[in-house]
Amino acid sequence: LPSQASELIDISLLRAMIRMNPSEIPSSNFSSLLSAFSEDFLPTVGLVDSDRAFLHYQALGSLGFKAASLNTMGLALEPKGIGNFRQMFS
Repeated sequence: LPSQASELIDISLLRAMIRMNPSEIPSSNFSSLLSAFSEDFLPTVGLVDSDRAFLHYQALGSLGFKAASLNTMGLALEPKGIGNFRQMFS
């Protein structure tokens, strides 16, 4: 990286992004990705109805994308911990 890179982006955030699975994308990027590459999906702002969200989800799945694993700041959460949390609050 250029020496000025640390002024542009937090290096720890960049390292976390590099570790991510390239076939997983955060939910906040789903519809913008489709809108950028397909005329069938118009850009959306704010909340969308569940039917539209499901259409976006299906389209991304057909392209080989999947929802990102549960994580915090790029660190994947362990499945056992997720299961324990769900048990406590279900």
